[in-house]
Amino acid sequence: MPTLPFEQRRRETTAKLAALMLANAFIFQEQLSGLEEKVKPIRSLLVERDFVGKTAAHWNMIINEINYVPIFKVARDIILSLPSHSDTDSAVRHLAERALEIVSKKAALRHDLMGRIYHLLLLEAKYLGTYYTSVPAATLLLKLTLDIDRWPKVDWANPVSLNEFKIADLACGTGTLLMAASQALTDNFIKFRASRSETIDNGSLTELHKLIIEEMLYGYDVLPSAVHLTASTLALLAPETCFHKMHLYSLPMGRMKSGQVYLGSIDYVSASTIETQLDLMSPGIGSAISAADEDVPSVAPLPSLDLCVMNPPFVRSVGGNLLFGSVPDQRGHMQAELAQRLKATNLAASSTAGLGSVFAAVGDRHIKDGGRLALVLPAALTTGIAWGRTRELINRGYILETVIASHDPERWNFSENTELSEVMVIARKRDRRIETLDSVADEPTQFINLWRNPVTSAHALAVGEKISRGAPRTYRNGGFTATRCFRDCRGITKIR
Repeated sequence: MPTLPFEQRRRETTAKLAALMLANAFIFQEQLSGLEEKVKPIRSLLVERDFVGKTAAHWNMIINEINYVPIFKVARDIILSLPSHSDTDSAVRHLAERALEIVSKKAALRHDLMGRIYHLLLLEAKYLGTYYTSVPAATLLLKLTLDIDRWPKVDWANPVSLNEFKIADLACGTGTLLMAASQALTDNFIKFRASRSETIDNGSLTELHKLIIEEMLYGYDVLPSAVHLTASTLALLAPETCFHKMHLYSLPMGRMKSGQVYLGSIDYVSASTIETQLDLMSPGIGSAISAADEDVPSVAPLPSLDLCVMNPPFVRSVGGNLLFGSVPDQRGHMQAELAQRLKATNLAASSTAGLGSVFAAVGDRHIKDGGRLALVLPAALTTGIAWGRTRELINRGYILETVIASHDPERWNFSENTELSEVMVIARKRDRRIETLDSVADEPTQFINLWRNPVTSAHALAVGEKISRGAPRTYRNGGFTATRCFRDCRGITKIR
């Protein structure tokens, strides 16, 4: 079959993504109808003659009177842009009917199904650098990062303590890492309560899920469609819980009519809030903002973090995988703005290594002393010349706790739809008031070599549990080896 022209492929991909957003909103509406009296089940709308119009009006009511803006606003905007035609009504009805079938299969709702489809559809992944974390990799990384023993001062069963614990992903994609964080937090809550012989019931779990979504997790991305899926991914982890707010933000990227250049999450390099001058679900990449819109700014805050977890973009300033390649007509302005920001803020990052280096340095500026960075990055982080500034950032400001690499010949990577060789890194931010480089020189770093890269969440949890319990150096049945090395103050020890 001949390859379709690029523009035609883009149009087809856009149409498929729009259909995915609508299907996802229908699924969530059906779930929500069992919790909120105001929300109608899909079947009650299917009997309406003007199904598309009634659906748009109903989603608008949900946005204004209940919330779930990240899920329903982008879907409402899509459905309102559809032409008035009998084929439109037929197609949207078909999506709604298929959504009902998916809802009947409850297990499918808990495994980021829509996110997996989204990753396959996203044509521009290369130029956005959006190689999304696989679910097993995210599960393993967050299982280890949020291991109870790493956080001795946190009371995982105390809502007051948890309310102050903040986790953010500055490049959240479809929310896989935040989903894994939510699951790890739930595991910690259950373990802590069980260790104290305290009651664990549906009521306490419902309150926990509400606390996690409304107060603990923060997600940021430049793609409104990705933030839409993050919201639904997190909410469907606890479909029986009704949430009234989510800290999920679609950030602008590009040069606006006013001349202002936005760089997405990189704008947090010198600020803890961004007046996006866009609502929560912004026009997105490269979209111009009207003068009226610019008078009503929308604020996206970034709190001080206990954990910044990311699989940041990999695009570089060299080669075919260009910085800001998704907006070629504005790439020059954005590259110039990035260069100016790096120089003005003395950021410990290199654009030659890629935006991953920049994102890591931006995240560092918002992490509390004693907080952690958990990153999925190219394996070049460990030895590549271009990544030297990132290694220096970790070496001088952090205690490198864990490095995970895959030696599985079938899966060198931890991201989907890529053959990049990657590592996962966990590092604790040093409290420079009491921890000098000399005082932490004897802190060990654990290197995990995966001979079999987990392909399921269950396998990832089993491997993570063995590692957390202090597995022997070689655990062949689990497909990994664990080695402890002492910190080399001259840089990160090379993975061999």
